[in-house]
Amino acid sequence: MTTADSRTLRETFCRVIETAAFLCGEPVAKGDVGKTPEDAVCARMRFSGDLTGSIAVAAPAPLAPLIAANMLGVEPDASEARDRSNDAFREMVNVLCGQVLAAMTDGRGRFGLSVPELSYLHPAGWQAILDRPGTMAFRAEGVPILLEVQAQGDRA
Repeated sequence: MTTADSRTLRETFCRVIETAAFLCGEPVAKGDVGKTPEDAVCARMRFSGDLTGSIAVAAPAPLAPLIAANMLGVEPDASEARDRSNDAFREMVNVLCGQVLAAMTDGRGRFGLSVPELSYLHPAGWQAILDRPGTMAFRAEGVPILLEVQAQGDRA
């Protein structure tokens, strides 16, 4: 991944998390992520077309209800936020995937997208994503978030 690609991904991630989840995200060095969360969620989408690959976002599990609350306009401790937290996390990744692909192809790419798949990560799963060379780290509301984008192919 080029420096320009990395910059585009960082800017796109921060813009999407702000506009979709109403959180202020900032890039951090992977070494500054801090303690590995005991429970984390990870949503992954696959794409094919002008680029082929996947995008994944991992975060400590307590962040998902906050994202849901912000998207739904309810308090973070509301039952609706807890009940819809997985859906909200997947939707945020769905929006992010579309925005990342558009940014990487100057809006001219054509893609088929999978439905975002959600999984729960134990500390070893979190560490595996963090250790991958292309993973980027962010912080929002003091919470670490990992972004992994794998893409191959010709850009539009």
